Amino acid sequence: MQFTQKEKEPLLFFQLNKIDKHWNEIQKLLSPDIFTEKQIKKKEKKEEKKNNNFNYLDCKLPKSIKVKKQAVKRHYGVHGYFTRQSWDILQHYIKNFTKKGDLILDSFAGTGVTAIEALMLERKAINIDLNPMVIFLTKALTIPVDFEILQKEFEIIKIAFEKDCPETNEEIEISLKKYPFPQKKIFSKGADVKDVEYF
Repeated sequence: MQFTQKEKEPLLFFQLNKIDKHWNEIQKLLSPDIFTEKQIKKKEKKEEKKNNNFNYLDCKLPKSIKVKKQAVKRHYGVHGYFTRQSWDILQHYIKNFTKKGDLILDSFAGTGVTAIEALMLERKAINIDLNPMVIFLTKALTIPVDFEILQKEFEIIKIAFEKDCPETNEEIEISLKKYPFPQKKIFSKGADVKDVEYF
């Protein structure tokens, strides 16, 4: 038996031996998806209310936060860059000083942390930098993926791999001589991977 919060009447009432008959109703009330949907709707309402009252001139400095460089799996640990900003601090400021749909400009963009966090928070972003390598990295990380094309290309590679895949120990030995395994290398201290095998 489950009660609503406002009223003390059961949402569902049945004898335990008839649980199979009511299983679909139970799932509708208690499945993880239902709670997720409710949380999303609640968050959207809160965000909508915040956006309606949003005034750029009244924005106050947010409270300080602890830096957590690897707390969320983003691309940021894949490659090094000397001026990279911590993603969570940028996300914190974007949330505080802008609202959904706003345009964020980063004219010294580096590897695009600001642009990526802006996009993840449903803002638009302009990313400018003189270094062509970092522009390439940001484009590669933010370009939309056509999953049908990706699947077709994967199938082509898979067929080619299965056709030429070594099966016997002798074929494996020949392949290892032809395509040597990289030397075991330990990555830098802050990397997402510890060595070549793990990568």
